[in-house]
Amino acid sequence: MTVQLSRAAADEPARTATGPSSWLSRVGRLLHDPKVLRGASFFDQALISAANFVTTVVLARHYSSEEFAAYGVSLALAITLQAVQRTTFVLPMTLLGDRVFRRRSAGVAGQHLLILTVVLTVGLAVVAGGAALGVFHVSLEAMLSFLACLVIFFSLDFDRAFQLKNGRPLWPMIGSGLYLSVNLVLASLALWARLPFLAYVGAVAAFGVAKTLVGMLSVTRPNFGHGALLLLRSLRTNFGWSGAGTLASAGFIHAPQLVLASFAPALNVAAYTAVRTPMQPLGLLLRSLDVVDKFQFSKIDVTDLGAQNRQALRTWFIYLAISALAAVAACLAAGPLLGFVLGPKFAGFTTSFRLCAVALALSCSIQPLETLIYRLGRYKGYALCQMTGAGFALVVAPLLVHAWLDVGATTAYMLGWIVAYVATLAFVIWPMMARRSLAGAASAA
Repeated sequence: MTVQLSRAAADEPARTATGPSSWLSRVGRLLHDPKVLRGASFFDQALISAANFVTTVVLARHYSSEEFAAYGVSLALAITLQAVQRTTFVLPMTLLGDRVFRRRSAGVAGQHLLILTVVLTVGLAVVAGGAALGVFHVSLEAMLSFLACLVIFFSLDFDRAFQLKNGRPLWPMIGSGLYLSVNLVLASLALWARLPFLAYVGAVAAFGVAKTLVGMLSVTRPNFGHGALLLLRSLRTNFGWSGAGTLASAGFIHAPQLVLASFAPALNVAAYTAVRTPMQPLGLLLRSLDVVDKFQFSKIDVTDLGAQNRQALRTWFIYLAISALAAVAACLAAGPLLGFVLGPKFAGFTTSFRLCAVALALSCSIQPLETLIYRLGRYKGYALCQMTGAGFALVVAPLLVHAWLDVGATTAYMLGWIVAYVATLAFVIWPMMARRSLAGAASAA
């Protein structure tokens, strides 16, 4: 009897090792493997990019220039607000330790819903005011477009980081797959049933709201009281120079478009938005890599200065090489690429497209450096560099837009990025890394 019990006890670990719990643990470890995370993040970005690509192409080809221009202005405002949200709330959340994040998860969810509500209200008021005063060539189309763009783009980075930090790397892919499916259905209705523009963007907005709520409630119940406290704390600690710099970056990213929209024909305003579409795969690739790279960067020991420097430089060189190759290829194939993607209406805007390709390459490649800057809290220096680029772009944008319309707007956009990028390298990154290298050598000695 004793021998039989001993054999049963000896056999028990073997059965447990191959049981359901063992398989679940293996799947869990596999989903947290960096290579798998990068693949999942890339696929998620691919689905989002495909959905946005479908939307942009359908709106550019099958709706009026006035309606597409309204979409472009609304997209610019939504992305500007998303950038502020990303640097003030999402990036600090991504770099939190796992234990700290788990304690704050419900509060973080409540904070996001509070922010979304406030920004949506203020943003719609701005668009409505601009339409009423005749500042933009927009109306109800712009307001619904802004709602759709905001709920989709404002939640992209947050939803992805929130689910990843909660140990659910597959959820963003599921949501993105549903988003692509909705866009394909709407595109089909636009092509064959002449779906009205307002119905198209209204359906996108409704899906964006549902996606955010379902994804969040499947993880936790938002705590609005804790969320309000986190919101106030984030505004005090993160918004200052970080938010100011991000808002300043709008001076050379989206302000030229708003200047263009104030007096240029709707076709030129629409072209400023349209020419970015063929470069979406570059943003897709690097943003998917950046989500996982930031997640991995948060696991580096804060005292290991050398490891942080090496990780930031290594990823920056990779992003820079990919961006440069994509920009060169886009410039060489500008005409055929625009004609294939956007059709004959925008095929002639090759100069704007080439300038936009250079600017987008710069904006995509700087992401690893931003990770290091925000990890170390060097907001002020980076913000001042962005303000320098924004000030330069704002000075030249009215003159260039008045002379060359969309080409002038994209030129101001590109020059602003060049000034900000060079200033960041010269006055923030290299001095910071030099000081950290000296500190690391001194501590090693």
